[in-house]
Amino acid sequence: IGLPSNGLHSNGYSLVRNIINKKNINVSLPISDKSEETIVEELLRPTKIYVKLILELLKNSNGIKAISNITGGGITENLPRIFPNSNIGARINLSSWKRPSIFNWLQELGNIDEQEMLKTLNCGIGMILIANRNSSEEIFEILEKKNETYYIIGEIIETDLDNSKKIIFHRD
Repeated sequence: IGLPSNGLHSNGYSLVRNIINKKNINVSLPISDKSEETIVEELLRPTKIYVKLILELLKNSNGIKAISNITGGGITENLPRIFPNSNIGARINLSSWKRPSIFNWLQELGNIDEQEMLKTLNCGIGMILIANRNSSEEIFEILEKKNETYYIIGEIIETDLDNSKKIIFHRD
């Protein structure tokens, strides 16, 4: 279960700074024609804090098996840290959530390949919950009661791939 980020969450700012400096970007401009927010407003947005929500979920649900905060290292490096043994991995559907425009803007402007994006930035998912499938409805009810958006982004799989390939990304 993916919980959305509300922006960069303090991740990848060396990359962001490099792109902005190389392209000589005026950060007071809107990020796109469809956005009223400026680039600087988007970049300075405070990180969403999940602690109260996570504590509530842990208190009221027995279904959460693991939690991964998607910080520096993106999904690619953070999610494998929670796998208890070497034959566990995940299949993540990149089409299961809508990426905030800041990530698409950075990827296009900096000509960053998808693997680097997923390794460096959260790409719109700030927290991942690994949940028992039988308890997921209970978790969804809590999230909905709190008006929290969530996405079913993938599944845990058995894999014999090495650590650098524990996450299999795909698009539906």
